[in-house]
Amino acid sequence: MMLKYRINALVLLAALAVSFVGCTQDTNDTLTTTGGSVSTDSSGTGAEETTADPLDDGLPEADYGGYKFRILAADNDVDMIYSDELDGSLMNDAVFNANLNVEQRFNVDFERVMLDNYMNGEFITSSIMSGSDDFDLGVCHDYTSASLSLKGLFRNLYELEHIDFSKPWWPEFTTSQLTINNKMYIFSNYIGYNGLRGTKNMYVNLDKLEEYHIDSPYDMVRDGSWTLDRLIEITKDVYADLDGNTEATSEDFYGFAFTGLFYGWLENFGIEAYAHSDDGSRLVLDINNQRTIDLIDKLKAWLNGGNEGVYYRPSHDGLYSPGSYPFMFAEGKCLFTYGSLFVLIENLKDSNVNYGILPMPKYDENQEYYYGVCYDSPMWVPITVTDTDRTGMIIEAMSAEGYKTIMPAYKDIALKNRYAVDTDSAEMLDIIFANRVISVSLIYGNVDGFQGVLNTLIPSDTLEFSSYYAQNEASQQAVLDEINEFYSSGTAVE
Repeated sequence: MMLKYRINALVLLAALAVSFVGCTQDTNDTLTTTGGSVSTDSSGTGAEETTADPLDDGLPEADYGGYKFRILAADNDVDMIYSDELDGSLMNDAVFNANLNVEQRFNVDFERVMLDNYMNGEFITSSIMSGSDDFDLGVCHDYTSASLSLKGLFRNLYELEHIDFSKPWWPEFTTSQLTINNKMYIFSNYIGYNGLRGTKNMYVNLDKLEEYHIDSPYDMVRDGSWTLDRLIEITKDVYADLDGNTEATSEDFYGFAFTGLFYGWLENFGIEAYAHSDDGSRLVLDINNQRTIDLIDKLKAWLNGGNEGVYYRPSHDGLYSPGSYPFMFAEGKCLFTYGSLFVLIENLKDSNVNYGILPMPKYDENQEYYYGVCYDSPMWVPITVTDTDRTGMIIEAMSAEGYKTIMPAYKDIALKNRYAVDTDSAEMLDIIFANRVISVSLIYGNVDGFQGVLNTLIPSDTLEFSSYYAQNEASQQAVLDEINEFYSSGTAVE
């Protein structure tokens, strides 16, 4: 079973892209898509059309009398969601202005409540369980958020007034993934930009692409032929022994370089370890199938195939140190790599590499979408909040402002203000952001569960999938049983 989502219309930001994508799900549970260019008629002869503004949040007027809307956040997260002053930097000022627009519109005052550590679930639990009304909106580590959600500490977002999940500031695939049995207790959208910077994608060295006379992968993305097989075909023989020592080291040039753990690779290829049941009421184990086995075999052969064309090291140690894939790409030592935006951008800021951005390829051409797997510190509303009308109003307004103000600013950062010279990457980033998805398997199962199957099996010379699955099935089913019981009853599982 491939990834399945409850899909509404997707509308890309008009100021950043000249296309929009609509998504539906057919009766065979396969994702289908329709798309088209936004046309304009400057002749004056076309029929007048009236269309709703997709960026209008449609919220009613309200005055909350200077209410202090309190946001609980640790230092890891606060800058990406809250700012109390302008400092001239692009992202800080984008966050400040988005906050200010909401404050002035509804007469509220945003205030930060300090969380000493973004994994400190004990403080959050203690505050909420004591009945203290300490904050209106919280944000913390993804595993921590998921674990706390099963304790019944957070409100179901579907019960808050004014929130419209059909709007483009609610990423469709992420919202669908985090919705179980018509309930969602943690969410990720455009209120901040942590989810944007945590979005994973491919990078390509454009000069080397031309030097090796390789067809444009941008065109492959557009016609749907950008697949794992194409990536393997392109990279398998791209190798140069730059240091002349006849050994494959990080000092050489490769078609593809990757070090560390396989966070989020399964979802790129339409596979979820924990899938939604057909009626969406629960999660089911969905990794013991031929698609998963074939993917593992293909990746093992490619990544471990004698290092010719590929530099792969499974160690997570020194992931951001010299010799790791971000440094190799920034130093021009690989044609392609794959990683989070913030990791690559940090390493590319002083690099001379002429790079382009691409989505991770599809499993095959039958896969409907290119997914932008991402990681975020999810947000949530504590059950101590009683004014759900006000809370829903402010969250929806913040989400819309973030989409219109924060997301474009981060796109500037990601593209190094490259719109004039690389409109292809701008287009690709629109696709990646629009199809941004957080894995429910990862945040509820952690990489120690079936979500980490690639980390266990790709480097192994002996362990087979059948044995791996048999060893872990019972413990993973127990995880799902706890999740499903909570989402069925809405009360914490003792």
